[in-house]
Amino acid sequence: MTNIFFPEIENKILLADDILIITHRQPDGDACGAALALFLYCQTLGKQPVVFSVDAPPSYFDFLPAIKVFTANSINLLKNWDLIFVLDCGDWGHTGLDQQTIKQLTSSMVINIDHHFTNVNFGSINLVNHRVSSTCEIIFDFFRQIKLPISKNIAICLLCGLVTDTGVFSNAATSLSAIQSAGQLLARGANIKLIVDKISRNKTIGGLQLWGLLFSRLIINTDFNCAYTYIRESELTANNIHEEEIDGFVNFLNNMAGINWAAFFRINSDHTKISLRTARHNVDVSVLASFFGGGGHKKAAGFTLAYPLKDVSQFFIDNYTILKKLGD
Repeated sequence: MTNIFFPEIENKILLADDILIITHRQPDGDACGAALALFLYCQTLGKQPVVFSVDAPPSYFDFLPAIKVFTANSINLLKNWDLIFVLDCGDWGHTGLDQQTIKQLTSSMVINIDHHFTNVNFGSINLVNHRVSSTCEIIFDFFRQIKLPISKNIAICLLCGLVTDTGVFSNAATSLSAIQSAGQLLARGANIKLIVDKISRNKTIGGLQLWGLLFSRLIINTDFNCAYTYIRESELTANNIHEEEIDGFVNFLNNMAGINWAAFFRINSDHTKISLRTARHNVDVSVLASFFGGGGHKKAAGFTLAYPLKDVSQFFIDNYTILKKLGD
């Protein structure tokens, strides 16, 4: 992919002293991989950017080079930046930052790099391509265009993003360009077995028991042709289980036969996060996510309700019309 913004972005990085790299709350493999690949590139230029997320990366990404540079300390944001990258975020809201901080940051040059078609183009420069598998694939294309010698460490970070966002090259995000990019990253030293082992084989006994609880609550709603279940924050806390232990559960539900889509509700003390997945070619879960102010892809999307659900089944009753359209 050739992009008119690539030379301009390279030039702005070369001229910048103070660089901030931000990604979304609860960073996944694509967010972590993209941020770290960009950080490592800046390091080759003698720069030391700050890498920020409001939430720490899950522990199973500890194998990624330079993962410890991530900070969740918002004090680090309170300065005048020469250049700010916002990665894998459809809008500023996905960063989880408060409005005052966002207002301050937008006074700087902001480069928005993302692959979600719901992206609202909030940057000074918007490098957005929803036809690719991941933000990591966009950054890989950028590195190739500027002829960066891609190191093994950068290749590992980028391949992690491709692997996670394609479901190990099994979901609808898997494209010819994603496969070709992965092959080139493997040729540069990335170890796909290591990545798959780390992101897949990360469940403790407690985590698997928690999955058992989620399965026991699983409901098939025939009105909407969907499957759903839920977990409450208090249950995670009571069992001393980190939220990352349930990562991937909604993807697993997507393996069910005979449903159009799956939903997973994480009910916290002051909000409810809903993750949506589908394997059906004629179902677009991003439509539902956008209706509630969220975003994502046709096959994987999500949104947040600004209140804790007391009864998940009531959500389906209250939103019958929009959910029925998705289920048909």
